[in-house]
Amino acid sequence: MADQSSKAASDHVFGRSHWKASKFTLLTSADADDGSLLLYNSAVGAIARVTRADSAVVAEAYKKGFSGTPLGPLAELTLNGFFVDSELDEIAWASSIRDSETLREDVLELCLLPTEKCNFRCTYCYETFLRGKMQRSVIEGIINFVQGRSATLTSLRVGWFGGEPLTAPEVISEVATRLQDICKASGTRYSSSLVTNGYLLNSKMADLLFRAEVRDFQITLDGSAEDHNRHRLLAKKKSQTSNTFDRIFANLLSLRDRPDPFRVIIRLNFDPESAKRIGPFLDNISREFANDERFFVDFHPVGRWGGPNDSSLPVCGMREGQVLQTQFFGSAGESGLNVRALRQRLEPNGSMCYAANPRSFVIGSDGTIYKCTVAFEDPRNQVGKITEDGQMLIDQAKFLLWTNDGSAGHKGCQACFFKPSCHGNACPLERIRSQSPPCPSTKVTIDQAIRVVAADAIRKAGG
Repeated sequence: MADQSSKAASDHVFGRSHWKASKFTLLTSADADDGSLLLYNSAVGAIARVTRADSAVVAEAYKKGFSGTPLGPLAELTLNGFFVDSELDEIAWASSIRDSETLREDVLELCLLPTEKCNFRCTYCYETFLRGKMQRSVIEGIINFVQGRSATLTSLRVGWFGGEPLTAPEVISEVATRLQDICKASGTRYSSSLVTNGYLLNSKMADLLFRAEVRDFQITLDGSAEDHNRHRLLAKKKSQTSNTFDRIFANLLSLRDRPDPFRVIIRLNFDPESAKRIGPFLDNISREFANDERFFVDFHPVGRWGGPNDSSLPVCGMREGQVLQTQFFGSAGESGLNVRALRQRLEPNGSMCYAANPRSFVIGSDGTIYKCTVAFEDPRNQVGKITEDGQMLIDQAKFLLWTNDGSAGHKGCQACFFKPSCHGNACPLERIRSQSPPCPSTKVTIDQAIRVVAADAIRKAGG
């Protein structure tokens, strides 16, 4: 039956007469001496390698299209979406990809702030720490809201943010337990993630989090101990040097030594100084985590994100930071580290910010509803309030600022090969502030990003 279905699909596709390269397909050199090519399509999230023997045929078809039944390498590339019917409405195709993520009434994503206080005072932090632990009325409001939605949900995804969420573990434990009970009763899938500085993530805390079904973590390191300790300071020692690195790294090693199922993104922030030393540090990370698929790395240049130290922060220029980010992914892959974070950004909807999703809400400890976790004090980001009885009172005008199609009315976005990945909403906050959708860094360095991901796939396949 599977073979018959495949043949029927093939007959349906190849029944057409004229083909063109999809507007979402990009062709680039594999950057190798063998003359091979790489094709990437953002609507299907696929990368294909074309050997030198087939490169001339594929390159010609990419430029001019072709007629008749696809043969040889063109057959497989057409079946996989790199070439499409010349009459296909690809803008509608891209819109359907976005709608598959944003119009699902059965999925709910909540980012909860159990406290807005923090035990760190990182030099580049933008938060004000004005609000403390989550209020009882807000906890009850969240529970009542999910209870009211539970009959229509197939999936509830809960993220914990702060402040530092692990300074309020009792809130995480209570809310998670009650939400899991609701999901179990309604047959709703429950998953949970947590963004933490990692300082309090010892074995006892990990036990609590696993009981709460928190299985995905993001933990930040700013490079080597010297570079990390320069930026990520304890609040009680903010005017002194804080050795936070050793404790966080020890906690990462403790997690690694557990048999539990989980995933950890090790987020590596860098500035112009620490970027010079990323190589040796990656070697250290690789020695400890390269053989454990539960750990993978991500890279972000430090930015001036609205904190009190912005004027004195050394930061990379935009283009410099984007190039370095992709280069570091390449180095990480060569070191055997998991670069899944880069691969995800190439997938359909993979570079679209969570804040653009109308099914995603950030709930502060005082019940304020936000869309973005980077601009809590921006009135445009304060889109509503949750009541104790579980109602979300949303300012629709503000809400739509974040969730509208960021590519609408923008000629550059409409014509862009990367549209199905970001839809002009790589950063709704920047789009709102500048009145123009910014390009994600992955798109800016796309040729190198494709090569990094392709090389990683070949390594994993043993090629």
